[in-house]
Amino acid sequence: MVFFKAVTSNIKDFITFFSSINSAIDDIFTLYVENDGLYLKCELDSSHACITNIKISKSLFTSYLFKENFNIAINMSSFLQVLRLGSDGIMELQYEKSSDKITIKFIKGNDSSKSFDLRLFDIESREILEIPETEYDVSMNMASSEFSSIIRESNSFCDTIKFNITKQKISILSNGEIGNYNFSFKPTTDMKITNNIDSIEFSNQYLIKFTKASAISSDVNIKISENYPIRILYTHEHGFIEFYLAPKITD
Repeated sequence: MVFFKAVTSNIKDFITFFSSINSAIDDIFTLYVENDGLYLKCELDSSHACITNIKISKSLFTSYLFKENFNIAINMSSFLQVLRLGSDGIMELQYEKSSDKITIKFIKGNDSSKSFDLRLFDIESREILEIPETEYDVSMNMASSEFSSIIRESNSFCDTIKFNITKQKISILSNGEIGNYNFSFKPTTDMKITNNIDSIEFSNQYLIKFTKASAISSDVNIKISENYPIRILYTHEHGFIEFYLAPKITD
């Protein structure tokens, strides 16, 4: 009996959601299927430094047959490998209750189709982490392409990036052996700064991975508070990708 079936012609965006986060999470991930869409919930990387959340709304699909909530564990590399074999036409995702596989089918017009049964994994059930609500000291929007450029440029100098923020100026810095990088700009009226951030540091290694999500959105929202993970949000008309990264501990 078909327990879940979703159909979309928007294969490119579906693939982009997953290719945008594949380097930020472990290779085996848990996909949550719910009435309003597909989720990744608080996926931790192996070092437990960053958290990834995704929602792909059912509005991405032309048909969304759903019986009840369930979750399955999938190998990301294999999943993307199969998805990239069918970049046009129509894609169907199909799952039967308690099955050890998910079927991915690509249909091209009335002439041809191909299907793949992708093996699922048994993993221990885990509690979904609860991220406490917080009033961030800083919330700012910028073009995702600009944010990507800043992260790449700063990484040329050091694998650590530092934020110094006041209501008059935002500075993003990297200081390394070859020299120093400093990108500064004045806050715009739509940026919220309630408290200064004297100095908070994050790993560029992770931020570079996060910027891959610029493929789903032209804008990015960044929220920062002292001694709290940075929150980076990319929104899409059919969902979002959200990252949290713990600050680096400095002496």
